[in-house]
Amino acid sequence: MAALINAGARAAHGPIADEAMLDRVVDTIASAASNDRFHAEATLSTELARVLAALYEAGWQPLDVAHVVRQQATTRVARLLHQAIAVEADATNAADRAPTEWVDQLASLNRDVAPPAPGSAIADVVTGWRHRDDLGLAEGLYDGLKLLGIVQQLPRLTPIGPRPSQWATYRRLPASGRTSAADPKMLARIRALLAKAEGTTFEAEAEAFTAKAQDLMTRHAIDSAVLLAAGEHDLRSDVVARRVHIDNPYAAEKVDLLAVVCGPNGVRTVWHQGLGFATVVGLPVDLDVAELLFTSLLVQVNRAMTEATATAHSRSRGFRRAFMIAYAHRIGERLAEATQQANHEAMEQYGTALVPVLAARSEAVDAEFTRLFPSTRATRGRRLDAHGWAAGRAAADQAVLDEGRTRLRP
Repeated sequence: MAALINAGARAAHGPIADEAMLDRVVDTIASAASNDRFHAEATLSTELARVLAALYEAGWQPLDVAHVVRQQATTRVARLLHQAIAVEADATNAADRAPTEWVDQLASLNRDVAPPAPGSAIADVVTGWRHRDDLGLAEGLYDGLKLLGIVQQLPRLTPIGPRPSQWATYRRLPASGRTSAADPKMLARIRALLAKAEGTTFEAEAEAFTAKAQDLMTRHAIDSAVLLAAGEHDLRSDVVARRVHIDNPYAAEKVDLLAVVCGPNGVRTVWHQGLGFATVVGLPVDLDVAELLFTSLLVQVNRAMTEATATAHSRSRGFRRAFMIAYAHRIGERLAEATQQANHEAMEQYGTALVPVLAARSEAVDAEFTRLFPSTRATRGRRLDAHGWAAGRAAADQAVLDEGRTRLRP
């Protein structure tokens, strides 16, 4: 019967999905379960837990799996996944064994589900979820097989941190990257300033809030790099990788924006096409800067595109794609200019001692990126709507650059 569950999963999702076959499988399983000849939900729950454990060893992390499922299935199916993740984590004592980043991901997902009861069994996941959502057996099987079909077909990923089988070793090692992370209090001040910049409709006011945020982040990033160098700290041990999840629509175009934001901040980017996320590699303080800027510019580009598409001739998908690509291209130009100016000002303060510091940072990031992704390739160019391109560049000239570099007027 376990083979029947897996046949149903293949019929529910993927290249050989077959609705008629899925119907037959669900009918067969439901009939067998009603006669107490087959514990369908327990078998399905156990298989979900097995696949999750295998995905974690194959380089996936909880939020990565949740992001893909959210893109490809309903909210109800996503809740089943979250419940399965929570119970699997409880069964493997992940809260006490996993790295901090992993535990934080579990906490984020657990906000959407009831915490597992003490002694919850993995085999009870589907039954518990179905009862909470007030679903019949057949309805629950359709959703459960859909979820299993999705997760079974996910590819291997390059691990960006210790896998569960390595957690015991990881916990005995010194925490990596902490000395080069951005100061939480400083980031909180910067986020507050950026929230005000994004919330105002007055450009002069937005620039004032952003200018202060830029000053704080620039001083913090450069001072952190100099402090590490003064302590003869090996930056290679601090370089880390993170995944940035990109929502539809226009995910590929949003990644263009992420890439141009990351480059001037000393961060390398690779896009996992078809999965909806990118991996960024850099020092923690630089990753924090890039993520802050990317999030802020997403708010700004969405607002600018809404304004640009107010006229009838500007509502096509081609226009929107071209708008976002041109926006990213122009932002990249402005960031390159801002980076050059910020480095010049830092050189005036620190002198030529800053040159080897910046070179060491770049070399450390390049080495780790090459180790993780030795065979990446650049994305190919696309045909674009001319009106969208012009509108996107114009909107980028009005954007507030908040990543901590000096603002340049177009």
